[in-house]
Amino acid sequence: MVHKDVFFVYEVGEDSKEDFYVWRSSKLAEGNAQLLEKLLLCKIGWSEAERAYFFYNDYPVYMLPEWIRNPLSECVVCYASVYGSMIYWGFVYFQQDAFDWTENKIGAYFFFWIIFIVSNCFINGFLYRKNN
Repeated sequence: MVHKDVFFVYEVGEDSKEDFYVWRSSKLAEGNAQLLEKLLLCKIGWSEAERAYFFYNDYPVYMLPEWIRNPLSECVVCYASVYGSMIYWGFVYFQQDAFDWTENKIGAYFFFWIIFIVSNCFINGFLYRKNN
């Protein structure tokens, strides 16, 4: 779902006493509209009913709060740590003899978990920047 802030700009006629004149109420060429969008950092639309241009920005409307949304779907580094933790602790749960080589298994679990998460975050961030 997208929320739009819309601002209408109406033609101010030549007989107006104001010095403010936007442009005629005829459509702009497509290239000019795209250039104006880049310059003004917003989107431009044309309303036939109003015979006016309107400027708007799209703002996404999210269903989840940011502290849940970022780690689960939006932050590349965050979801590497969340899902990486699930994979790591699943591995530790099902392979309980994987750390039999050390006397302090709990310490080894957490030490290698931190190394695993940091390396996952780095690799995920690197691949994201490389592909985008």
